[in-house]
Amino acid sequence: MKLCAKVERAALLGVLMVLCCGCAVSVVHAQDMQPMDAKPADEKPEENQPADAPMDAMDPMAPAAPAKRDASKPDGMSGGGGGSPGAAAENDPLAGPRVDDPGSRTLVRYDMQGRLQLVDIRPEEAALGLLDLDETRRMQAREVVLDRSDAVRLYLTEHVELLKEFASSAELKDPTTGKDISGALAKQLFEGFDPQRTRDPLLSPLASVLTPEEHARLTQLVDEYWEAWIAREQKQQAKTPREKIVEQLVARAFARETQRIYESSLRPIRQKLDTIANAAAASDEQKDALRRAFVEFIRAGKLRPTAEHRAALAQAIHDALTPEQRVKLVEQMLTGL
Repeated sequence: MKLCAKVERAALLGVLMVLCCGCAVSVVHAQDMQPMDAKPADEKPEENQPADAPMDAMDPMAPAAPAKRDASKPDGMSGGGGGSPGAAAENDPLAGPRVDDPGSRTLVRYDMQGRLQLVDIRPEEAALGLLDLDETRRMQAREVVLDRSDAVRLYLTEHVELLKEFASSAELKDPTTGKDISGALAKQLFEGFDPQRTRDPLLSPLASVLTPEEHARLTQLVDEYWEAWIAREQKQQAKTPREKIVEQLVARAFARETQRIYESSLRPIRQKLDTIANAAAASDEQKDALRRAFVEFIRAGKLRPTAEHRAALAQAIHDALTPEQRVKLVEQMLTGL
């Protein structure tokens, strides 16, 4: 009987291992999804967003478009400044002749209606694509950007419930007062990661890999972009103090960053967790145990899980469920065969 129990346990763990293989975090970075030569963001959602809501609405059901990280190919950071966020405009017959003058490169671009085109990534990263960097510093700068992405991703694993709560609706209401609390949740998420609410978090670490001249130029490009963005918001919020507008935009930039990271790598894992919990009809206590197991899986694997990490996750799932629930989970996996 003991041998049969061991065989059954091994078989169940094997099945769970197969299930956990789908949880392998292919290190997908928001920056890889939105390369440094990406087109500027569409302006409409930004204009329709309430001025006092610093985070963009995040739809957890929107399909993710994962892409694999290739650190040897730092997108948009090639020398010569070819990685402009508006590089797509080079093929526009109305754009006029291209002037490849490093001093004329800028993140500040406007569409045909005179609206500022927002970059899809952090301004510091977008500005890196406008610098003439040699191969070594380009790769070092890329690692700085990816380290930031990893730090945000790990932080979000600890606060995935809060992130999902905010993502479920652009407007959340307090059940007692009926007041909109989305701004409060956004503030909690941001201040938990960066209490100083830093406007340009990449500038400081990039100073260690760039020359003083390159860093000064990077800072200039970023400052120009922020001034243009602030000026646009001041026109739309004439009665709002500049300091308040800056606070809103800094939070909004962080929201864009967390949204891309959540959609590219954390939401698929969250969906896997929900699938397991629902298939096994897990209790609240069991759901909490499963969530802790998934968080530990991500943290222990440092976003690069091995077979040992997946085995540990399979064991944690096995231990959190009853024998009957394990059978339900296997049955769910076999659906469609």
